[in-house]
Amino acid sequence: MRNARLKKEAKKLFEDGLEPTEIIERLRDLGTVSNPTVYRWINEFREELEDDSDESNEDTPDENEFQDDPNETHDTPNEDAELLETIRAKKRRALKQARKTLRKLLAIDANHKWEHKQVVDFLEELENIQDQVESALKYDPDLYEENLLWNVVTDCINLFENLIISGDKIPVLHSDILDIEKSIFLKLLIGIEEFDEPYNLEMDFVAKCKTLLIQVFNNNYVNEERQKSLCSQLHELLQYSEQIGLGDEFEEDIDNLKLLKNVLNECEEKLDNSWSGSVKLKLDPTLKEKLLKMAENNVFELNS
Repeated sequence: MRNARLKKEAKKLFEDGLEPTEIIERLRDLGTVSNPTVYRWINEFREELEDDSDESNEDTPDENEFQDDPNETHDTPNEDAELLETIRAKKRRALKQARKTLRKLLAIDANHKWEHKQVVDFLEELENIQDQVESALKYDPDLYEENLLWNVVTDCINLFENLIISGDKIPVLHSDILDIEKSIFLKLLIGIEEFDEPYNLEMDFVAKCKTLLIQVFNNNYVNEERQKSLCSQLHELLQYSEQIGLGDEFEEDIDNLKLLKNVLNECEEKLDNSWSGSVKLKLDPTLKEKLLKMAENNVFELNS
């Protein structure tokens, strides 16, 4: 009930034209709600507006309008404006459908067993979204291959196609299809505001980082195997951050990960003297708070 009241207030603020950061600030005075939840509400409000816009433009030209026609020109301002609006409408529909399908995918229980027909049905949905994205980008591979939405949807298509090709693996558990890292990445994708978001490695880094931190906080104790595994993943993550050249806005996050690496290295020394074979992972309260924020920031609750 509390969230319903806050959501109603958030919608009013959204309709008043406030920016997401302003809406979050206003809601803090009324109750407790996570930033990711507010962003999710805002995306829903936007989609409602897009629905209204789509209903009032039912006569939108079909996809053939993007095919080159030597006898057709768009010289007048009105024709140019109509073409741009048509492109925008296609992008809105593609992004809306992608969010809907990915939310449905994320809502499936980890223990759900996929049957062949379900895989085929989902594959059809994903291929339809892929075609919508390509159509909105005039079927130009130079454009859609750099598009974040197209890349993620295509990765999902490949995932389901591989299941069909290796039919002996069906039925398969949902958790085997969508692990924690993939789930986090899809939740990040649902939160993007623009169709034209380019494929970026920073989002990939964030998903990998959150996946590692979830593992860290999943258990307060480490044995030799767990310590080595976390150190190895952390080392690879820090190497990856150097390879992709993260911006200055990630500098504090990288410093926090390096401090976590020091703590894990200290655990190795303590394990040598532990009679039980495990030691407690003791994090400085300030570091722990920062790492928890990194794990949660901008990601919808894992169980939502």
